[in-house]
Amino acid sequence: MLADAVGRQQSLADSRGVALVLERSVSCATTADEGRLGRALSVLVADAIHRAARGGAVAVQLARTAARARLRIRLEGVPDAAPLPFARHPHACVPDGLAFALAVELVGAYGGWVEFKTRNGGTYMVVLPLRAVEPSPAAPSETTGPSVPLDGARILVVDDVEDVREVLRLLLESWGAVVRTAQSAEEALACVRDFRPQILLSDISMPGRDGCELIRQVRGLPAELGGGIRAAALTARGGLEDRRRALEAGFEEHMLKPIDPPVLRKKLAALLAPRR
Repeated sequence: MLADAVGRQQSLADSRGVALVLERSVSCATTADEGRLGRALSVLVADAIHRAARGGAVAVQLARTAARARLRIRLEGVPDAAPLPFARHPHACVPDGLAFALAVELVGAYGGWVEFKTRNGGTYMVVLPLRAVEPSPAAPSETTGPSVPLDGARILVVDDVEDVREVLRLLLESWGAVVRTAQSAEEALACVRDFRPQILLSDISMPGRDGCELIRQVRGLPAELGGGIRAAALTARGGLEDRRRALEAGFEEHMLKPIDPPVLRKKLAALLAPRR
């Protein structure tokens, strides 16, 4: 699983001039779902590659103790990383990227934790219980907070950046949502007609037709074809004019990246609630 997760980011590392090395890997059967965990680790490796400088390296190492698996993703050949505003608990603020938020949310749900150490370039640490050790019954409520029902909710994620789409998809699926993704307004319009999502979660800044043009076209559809879909903009553009433009175009929420996962979850649940 880990070798596949690292291998999926080899082309990204090559394109950025970063050496990607799997130093050591041992067999670890954790409590987490291997498919979701593997994809989450892959985007976390990608996040590390983006943080590394050209000519630097990202080294991945998996070890185990009697009860836990410990994964280290270490940045090498770069200055010490600046402290980032997050802690083990997923209710803390997350850094400038959704990959860490995804890892915190998924790993926390399985009784583990994630942290970042700033020395020697920076190191991500992911710790998970081994399968033989069941997480305590209190762990899910302590790490993920009050349950907000998203089970079965159909959500369409639109963003031209593949890593962002993948991270959001995995995060939403970990909450029970059924997710489709699109990289452009054209793809999104086709998904609205075919997938009939309940929520549209879209970036604003995209090549060609941007998110505001997309939601205007969606609002022009008949209600039975998706014109009345609930819609939220998730964007890095946070000015008052950006917010006004997004809401006037037809979005009902304007949320800034990065967003705290529990806040995102509550806002999506609010969009799913019947209109008053």
